[in-house]
Amino acid sequence: MRATADAARRFHYAPYSGKPGPIVLAAAELVSGTIGGGSNIEIVNLSLTKHAEEVAILSALTNDAQSPGRGRLSAVYVAGLQPCGSCRQFAAEFASDDAIWILEDISQQELRNTSLSKLSDDREPRVVPFADYLPSPFSSFDQAGA
Repeated sequence: MRATADAARRFHYAPYSGKPGPIVLAAAELVSGTIGGGSNIEIVNLSLTKHAEEVAILSALTNDAQSPGRGRLSAVYVAGLQPCGSCRQFAAEFASDDAIWILEDISQQELRNTSLSKLSDDREPRVVPFADYLPSPFSSFDQAGA
């Protein structure tokens, strides 16, 4: 998943969050094995910015033979920053019961200067079950009666 996230580096676009803006690289893997990559894509209205995790999930879903749906996402790899609450909820919408976050602890400086493929093989990212990172996501039950 590192290689897919690293390949998304070329799409990084963050002109509004400072110089240089933070870089986040992500990859999402579906239960079918389809993997998509993503990086942050900012627009001037920052509330509409697409985060790397969302872009990676959408990339995987749109490149898979099956329609999007619950239970399709098995893992999300993230390097650069921790996933925000919105990204955690977005991922939870598609996550399988045993889905995991794979979190690469890497500084912005190291991420800017190092390809993820050049990270040492003995460098282990943290693996966190989705339920530990977002213990009470919104669900269809929250929409009942709305």
